[in-house]
Amino acid sequence: MTHDNIQPTIDLSMGVYGRDLGHISDDVTKVIDKFGVKLPDGKWQPYDPSSSSRKVPLEGSKIVLSGEYTKMQDTFRNLGFGLIGASVLIYFLMVGLDKSWIVPLSVMLIVPICLVGILPALYFTGTAVNVQSLLGFIFVVGIKVANTVLMTDFAQELRHAEGLTRHRRSSSRPRSASSRSR
Repeated sequence: MTHDNIQPTIDLSMGVYGRDLGHISDDVTKVIDKFGVKLPDGKWQPYDPSSSSRKVPLEGSKIVLSGEYTKMQDTFRNLGFGLIGASVLIYFLMVGLDKSWIVPLSVMLIVPICLVGILPALYFTGTAVNVQSLLGFIFVVGIKVANTVLMTDFAQELRHAEGLTRHRRSSSRPRSASSRSR
């Protein structure tokens, strides 16, 4: 028997093969739900086994999933916050550089479009969302945003060089054959 903050604990270790941690933790959660009520902090308060109704919570005890599961949950949470924070920071940085609110918004709208390619690839390969796939998503988003920034920057430089407004075409462009015949 081990202890956690002086409280005696019983550790249950499982060795799994051929399945990802997320699906295994979902299965373990379903089993634990039969033996206790889930608390808002992610732990369970077990039912009293001596109770006749089996739905009476046992005071002073708790069931906690720990180990790699908690590390995975913390990693996903931190990566999610980091991705959102980085996106907001990049947006405001582009607003300052481009002196526009719309151009950076059009650049950042490429991020959800990246999911169109990533999610089916994960599905068809049978790969679960894990740390490696999240890092791959971050790389793909970085590459696509950089490419979009280059394209919009080139378009704006071209527009400024030719003295164009957003709605006016260049008068120096050659006219089409149909417009010459008029």
